[in-house]
Amino acid sequence: RELAKLPGPQAAYDVQETGSPALVGFLKRDYRVDRLVLKAGARVMFTRNNPGAGYVNGTLGEVVGFDDEGDPIVLTFERRRVAVFREQWEIEEDGKIVASVRQLPLRLAWAITVHKSQGMTLDAAEIDLSRAFDRGMGYVALSRVKRLDNISLLGLNATALEVSSRIRKLDAEFLSQSEETEGYLERLGEREAVRKQRAFLESIVAGRGGADDAPDAGAESGVRYEVDEVFAVNFEGYSDINPDDEES
Repeated sequence: RELAKLPGPQAAYDVQETGSPALVGFLKRDYRVDRLVLKAGARVMFTRNNPGAGYVNGTLGEVVGFDDEGDPIVLTFERRRVAVFREQWEIEEDGKIVASVRQLPLRLAWAITVHKSQGMTLDAAEIDLSRAFDRGMGYVALSRVKRLDNISLLGLNATALEVSSRIRKLDAEFLSQSEETEGYLERLGEREAVRKQRAFLESIVAGRGGADDAPDAGAESGVRYEVDEVFAVNFEGYSDINPDDEES
C-alpha cells in the first residue's frame, strides 16, 4: 500500500535459483527470499549481515535511486550510501552446492511483525505492543533497537513483558549447572583445568576432521573424554509444553 503511494516507475527483481526445487523452496522459506518490487523513496530494511558493504541484518534506509545496471542505491538512516547487489543463500552437501538462491538482501520496511524481527538489529522502531499475544514478545521487539532514544512505544499490555515459567525453569537449571561447573574447575586446580580444556579443544578439532596436522583427541595431554563427563541440561519436556498451559 505504501509503495503504491510513491510516484515514478517500479523495478521488480525475481529470485535467481538453481538446484533441487524442494531445497530451493526450503531456502526461500527459511531466509524469506521472494520477489522484490522497489521504487525510489521506498523504505527498506537489509536482511543480511555484510559489514564490509555497510549494512547488517536490520539496517534501515530508503531507496534513493538506481545504478546503470538497475540495482538500487540505498541511503541508510546513518547517512551511508550503499549500492546493493544480489547475495547468495545456498545449501551444501559433501562440499558441493546443491541448491542456491540469489536476491537483493532487502525487504520493504514500513512495518514488520515482531516475529519476523527476531535476529535483527534496528536503528529505530515505532512499536505497538498493545495486542501482544505471547510472553516475551515485548523483550524481542524492544531489544531489536540499538538505542532507547530511538524507540517510540505506542502501546503495551501485560502479556508483552511477562516471562514464561518454562524459561524461568530453564534459567534456574542453567545457573545450577554453572555453579556445578565452577566447583568442578576449582577442585581440579588451574593447571589441571587448563590441561583438560586443551584436550577438549583438540577433541573438537579431531572430531570435525580438522587439519591433517591436528593432534589426536587428547593425545598430548593423555585425557580422553566420555559422554557422561559432560554436564548437560535435560531438555526433555520443555519443547512440548503448551504456552497456554504452562503447568501441563
